[in-house]
Amino acid sequence: MHARLVDLTVVTAPDPDTAPPVPTASAPAAATSAAPASAADLVDAADLADLAGLRVLIVGTGLIGTSVGMALRRHGTDVLLYDRDPAQTAVAARRGAGRAWPFPDPRQAGVIGPRQAGTADDPAAGDPAAGTGGAVASVGQAVDHVVIAVPPRDVGQTLVAWQLLLPRATFSDTASVKVEPLTDAERLGADMSRICGAHPVAGRERGGPEWAVADLFVNRPWVVTPSAVTSRLAQRHASLMAVGCGAWVAHLDPRTHDFALGLLSHLPHIVASAFAARLATMPEDLARLAGPGLMDFTRIAGANADLWTEIVGANASPLADLLADVVADLGRVRDALGAGAVQGSGTDPVVESLFRMGNTGRCRLEAAKALPAPRAAVDDHLSGVNHLSGVNGRLSA
Repeated sequence: MHARLVDLTVVTAPDPDTAPPVPTASAPAAATSAAPASAADLVDAADLADLAGLRVLIVGTGLIGTSVGMALRRHGTDVLLYDRDPAQTAVAARRGAGRAWPFPDPRQAGVIGPRQAGTADDPAAGDPAAGTGGAVASVGQAVDHVVIAVPPRDVGQTLVAWQLLLPRATFSDTASVKVEPLTDAERLGADMSRICGAHPVAGRERGGPEWAVADLFVNRPWVVTPSAVTSRLAQRHASLMAVGCGAWVAHLDPRTHDFALGLLSHLPHIVASAFAARLATMPEDLARLAGPGLMDFTRIAGANADLWTEIVGANASPLADLLADVVADLGRVRDALGAGAVQGSGTDPVVESLFRMGNTGRCRLEAAKALPAPRAAVDDHLSGVNHLSGVNGRLSA
């Protein structure tokens, strides 16, 4: 399986020492209709001053959500925090990521009806006048943007619930898989014009707000994946979140994102875990012989098993194709080694070829990582980004 990287438009954060002065807060703007947007339309250095005038709600205060909040607070953004675990929200607030959302979960407060559960044909679902809805609606009118920092399987349901509660806000997410969560959101009846898919490509081996840091995203890529119907304001807010966190922005369509991250992130986790599993029953006295190379190779095998089981499952189709290629390569090496053992031969061209291609791939990766963070390409356009999206912005093949 091969995919073409599409319109890698980039925007980077300015030097904080040369950023313009921060203006006073302004009233939130309503989402605008979708239209092709350039990087200059979305965000530039001067726009970072707008962060001080925004109210952002972060839903999910794990490592990523809390780190986003901590970074945005440096710009004076009013950050609200919500997590289904109040203790986790409290930790994030204590760490300086923002202040706790003052109301219950919308799915528990009587303001979200059957639509949240997937029956999106009830026009009265989510009446903000019910339960605590009046107070929630009042605060909700002032929320400009919501960052949904929850596992992929929860993105669609969470988006629908909060969209009903916050009718003026735009949304982005942080899931490392894009097609399946956004397709699920569309199926549940989400307003897809108000959501711009996003993925900050950063993390740590440990999760939770205790491990969050404000500079987690500095000089890291932050992929945004707008659909054909995503509003310009939703795209701009998603890009502003990224640049405000110190990241550089890359625009990809959702399917290209899932292929690229499948190869660069998800597949390595599978391969590292498959190898590390061989060590599970190894005697400790032998395991002590391992060198730093093995520790580097298996580092990501220590990641959260539940989360990565979900991520891999959500990106199953691209990963199946990628894994088939790896298995085929290993199969050829196995066959060559078996034949060599019988024939007593020395260097095998199949084995040598694998190592040499590995050298080439590693060199290419090192060269790419050595490049400076991309600068803003103000004349690049997003009009070609969504070529893999279907009719009316649907994420069908």
